[in-house]
Amino acid sequence: MATILIIDDEPGVRDALTRILTGDGHRVLEAGNGAEARTLVADGEGTSVDLVLTDIFMPEMDGIEFVLWLVESFPDRPVVAMSGGGLLPMRSALDDARELGAVDILEKPFDPERVRRTVAAALDRG
Repeated sequence: MATILIIDDEPGVRDALTRILTGDGHRVLEAGNGAEARTLVADGEGTSVDLVLTDIFMPEMDGIEFVLWLVESFPDRPVVAMSGGGLLPMRSALDDARELGAVDILEKPFDPERVRRTVAAALDRG
């Protein structure tokens, strides 16, 4: 199975996604924001990441900044953008992430089956 990095500033969202993905046999790494995730991916353990699921609206380094960095640094690594809203319209931010290199998007709250389908499709593309 795959190693998947979940980036979200809400521990409950990370926990829910971790339960779904580990239940399907995936290995999950977690980060609370883009800066933490960038360090993880650039260092040893994160170099084995097969897929990234990132929230858009987070402190320190948001998801858009992270997507830009990931696409530039690891262009073969697929990323899925997630959001439940924020200061900007959710759909606009997710569309921006897709235009910048995210292979797909997930709107919160998400359905576990939608998460599974999105992850499977993103891994197939990667």
